[in-house]
Amino acid sequence: MFNPRSNKNITNFVNLLRIVTNNPFSNNPSLFFAVRFISKSPSDRSVSFTISYLKNKLGFSPESAVKLSKYVNFKSPQNPDSVLNIFEQHGFSKTQIRQIIKTRPNLLCSDVQKTILPKIHFFQSKGVRDPEISKLFFYNPWLFCRSMKKQKSEQPAMESKVDVFKKWGLSEEDIWEAFRKYPGVLEASKEKIAATMDFLVNEMGFQPLTIVFQENIFARSLEKRIVPRGLFARDLLKGLIKDLSFLTLFVTPEKVFIQRFVKQYKDKAPELLKLYQERLESTVRGNYKIKSR
Repeated sequence: MFNPRSNKNITNFVNLLRIVTNNPFSNNPSLFFAVRFISKSPSDRSVSFTISYLKNKLGFSPESAVKLSKYVNFKSPQNPDSVLNIFEQHGFSKTQIRQIIKTRPNLLCSDVQKTILPKIHFFQSKGVRDPEISKLFFYNPWLFCRSMKKQKSEQPAMESKVDVFKKWGLSEEDIWEAFRKYPGVLEASKEKIAATMDFLVNEMGFQPLTIVFQENIFARSLEKRIVPRGLFARDLLKGLIKDLSFLTLFVTPEKVFIQRFVKQYKDKAPELLKLYQERLESTVRGNYKIKSR
């Protein structure tokens, strides 16, 4: 009778296992039982499979795959494969897919029919083509996690924002074209849109069509970014600089902006830094009244 507590029987069993598996254990017979008892649990095997999938199927580094496996876990390739197939069918590149999964790894476990396809179909119904859809979700992967019920309930609010843009002479086609490229155009409140348009058109002289096609302009703070820089640039244009591009003026990081447009001209106009600080403080305190239509 085989006695599992007998060292002789254990040694014989391990020797037999060496022959059968051609994968010799240590001469220490207790190692077999150590290996047996620390073998992977079902959850460990699931994590291991997830890491392997992320590396081999999506090209993540081992470090990134391990990190992402903390947020997503699956036991078979069936669901993640269906997710990737949908992306590929709608023109998403491998780079775009990898970035989306890096940001929202739980999408690999999502229900394609309930989570992903409805979002794609929604934007297709708005005239967004596949190449633009892939770009839209590449830059805004959070859209996949948005409730369609909420999306539909927000439709009237979105249409009211479109009406604000129309007051500035923009056509609905112009607005939706801007939205397809930069969804953030319609993320701001209609009050923020109105105030931003009023300042940039009436105070700065920009064309409405130029404004609406500027990425993330409506996400910028009026009080801390747009108004102080705009007023400062208007003064700066008087003799020092002939022209400033829209992107350079409002998108440039603060430190770079001060270095490029304030300190660079300190010899010709040493009061520039003080002027900029005054403009910034004035708008933050509310001394400059931002209008809205």
